[in-house]
Amino acid sequence: MKSNISTADSKIMKIQQRRREITIAVRKLNIEGMNGLGQD
Repeated sequence: MKSNISTADSKIMKIQQRRREITIAVRKLNIEGMNGLGQD
């Protein structure tokens, strides 16, 4: 039981970390896009 719970927790942690990385990447792209529009 314990090992199953820990593996599930680690999977959730990995998913949350990936989501955070995606959110940061999207935010960076949006900022760059906004800057690009402003410069045009």
